[in-house]
Amino acid sequence: MVPEGGGGGWYYTRPLDAADAVEEAARLHYVSQRKVLARAGLDLESADPNAQHGVAIAEIFAMADGSDEEQQKSVVLGVVYALLSAEWNEKVVPGYFDYLSLLRTVDDHDVVVRTLLSVALRYSNLRPKCRLRLQGLLSDMAAARWPKAERVVLALQRALSPGDLSWAGAAELLGSLLELAAAQAGWLVANDPAAKLTLLWALRWASALDPAASSEAQELRPAALGVVVRLLGFAHHLCLDDAALDWALSICKAHELDCMKLDTTAAAEKGLELKSLEHLLAPGEQEQLRFIMMAKPAQQERMLGWFWKRHLAHRGQGLGPHLADLILWAVTMAGDERIESPTLWKALLQASAGHEQAMNAFCFLARQPGYGRAAVAKALGGSGTETAQELVVMAPSAWRGALAERMGELKK
Repeated sequence: MVPEGGGGGWYYTRPLDAADAVEEAARLHYVSQRKVLARAGLDLESADPNAQHGVAIAEIFAMADGSDEEQQKSVVLGVVYALLSAEWNEKVVPGYFDYLSLLRTVDDHDVVVRTLLSVALRYSNLRPKCRLRLQGLLSDMAAARWPKAERVVLALQRALSPGDLSWAGAAELLGSLLELAAAQAGWLVANDPAAKLTLLWALRWASALDPAASSEAQELRPAALGVVVRLLGFAHHLCLDDAALDWALSICKAHELDCMKLDTTAAAEKGLELKSLEHLLAPGEQEQLRFIMMAKPAQQERMLGWFWKRHLAHRGQGLGPHLADLILWAVTMAGDERIESPTLWKALLQASAGHEQAMNAFCFLARQPGYGRAAVAKALGGSGTETAQELVVMAPSAWRGALAERMGELKK
């Protein structure tokens, strides 16, 4: 078995790119399993219903069972490589689920989940066939209630930040993740953090998709709303007091969400939490924006131009929603770490012009006293000590109604 052509491997690479460390390690560990398969005369891509996969599985199991920790990890990593590199499908390889069961039995160190986490974070660079294999494998793992598999689901959600359908394959991934979340809602809500993050992610996608913009959005928005309703149907035990959920629900207007009730006062008292907002941005995006915050004002201005081109300029219809999430994350992170960055707030305010959700994010931050309101005031040219009434007067005329409404939500 050899991975698909065009340079081989799981990922598209440029001429000078180094090999992916995880993929290379998995390929090397696969060598021993390949020898076992060869001895049994097996071809993983063969459709022969009489292939003796049981012999190979027994031998691979013996390699892992009773061996030391490193040997077990080697066996598991090698089989994962085969799962992502060959045409594994129950219709093509009769022993597919037997190999999957083998992994479940011998993987005492979460090697499968850890490997797929690495792959998920590079999803946009995956070759098309590897994408399909990853989606199929994850669906089977969810159906089997694989321990910690929800982490891979969450990683794929982070690889697809709400609103960004600009890259090839994004719409297909979104459809696949929404389908999985709807089908496995009962499994997801068994893990409170996974349920809340998926709920937030689906809500933000529902508000980011404009059905009038494209046929894809017209099809995917009802699916995103369906996931929210489905999760809520299973999640009666969840305490919905998350300020990020409060924000997302207030932006997403749909009659399907009338059943979703949040404790707005409790959410406001807790404030926005980074662990929720981080789920809406890619890890690299957060790291780079954090670096920009720590720079001097003159450096920030130069860096922001590069950051905009790299992460935002290509988003088209999804720019406004993503900019809103970025604003909320940046101000919350700066508040938690007591970073003063008025130059950044002014730049984000300027970039928000014409984007309703981004403007509303600033209004949401200003709805109660604290770092968020001070950041908004500084973005508007104030000192950061302005009262609510003064802030409304300072705000652009297009904002004032929304800002006053946000502040009235908590009567502060």
